[in-house]
Amino acid sequence: MNLDAYIKIAKSHAFFIVALALIGAICGYISTSHIASGYKAQQTIFVKINKNDPTNQDIDHQTTTDTVVAYISDTDYQRSINTNNTTASAKKIAAQVAIIQATSAQPSKSQSAIENTIVNFNSDSKNLIKNANVELVRVGITGAPTKNVLNSKALALAGALLGLTASILIISTSRYFRL
Repeated sequence: MNLDAYIKIAKSHAFFIVALALIGAICGYISTSHIASGYKAQQTIFVKINKNDPTNQDIDHQTTTDTVVAYISDTDYQRSINTNNTTASAKKIAAQVAIIQATSAQPSKSQSAIENTIVNFNSDSKNLIKNANVELVRVGITGAPTKNVLNSKALALAGALLGLTASILIISTSRYFRL
């Protein structure tokens, strides 16, 4: 096929190509408002389990850490301890090790969100696990907050390119199979 044939196909499907590119650009631009931006700080924690009964061997460290991460990541728990559009979450990285991440509009508030999460968890965790007290212990120091912002123009461009690529793929497939 020569270049004239490709141009003819592109002209006949121009509306479809532009529509998918525009939809991709709009989706890319809008997605930036749904992804948390601001200052992000993180702290590695050790989940320390103090057994009330040393002879009891029923406490599973894996399950306990999973419970702690789920408890910290719960939105109701986060609303009760953090305010001013500050969010915190936890992620398990080993049997008794997790990372707490906090995002806020101000660097000091992201660090204080981590502090609030640890202090409040340690005071609330007395009845979390039967026959044991669970305590969060810091490993190292809290990392300096980093700025986390998505560029809406770059995501709009990426969405437009994805839409353009998808439209070309759909048109070429339909032409190949004569649909």
